[in-house]
Amino acid sequence: MKRLSLVLLILLLTALAAPALADNDQCLMCHQAMEETPVQAHQNCMVCHQDGAEEHLSNPRAKPEPVSDETCAMCHQPNDDFKAISAHTMGMECANCHLIHDE
Repeated sequence: MKRLSLVLLILLLTALAAPALADNDQCLMCHQAMEETPVQAHQNCMVCHQDGAEEHLSNPRAKPEPVSDETCAMCHQPNDDFKAISAHTMGMECANCHLIHDE
């Protein structure tokens, strides 16, 4: 019974991951340079670029929403101390300092 549950879980996870992988392949058809960046080692394009990405896939002139602090915080612990004590962070997002595709 446990083995069957494990097999079903693996099949379910594979089925759920397939559309995201397909979307990533679609992204890399035009954005080849992104494939060479270290961020690709642990992410899929759609993890960060989910808002507006579907429209961008069908209409490349439509730009996806910029990556927000909330998007970064889905995987990374927010650094509230930095934001609280640093006056220069007013209105800035994580991506202003952390060049996501160049890290």
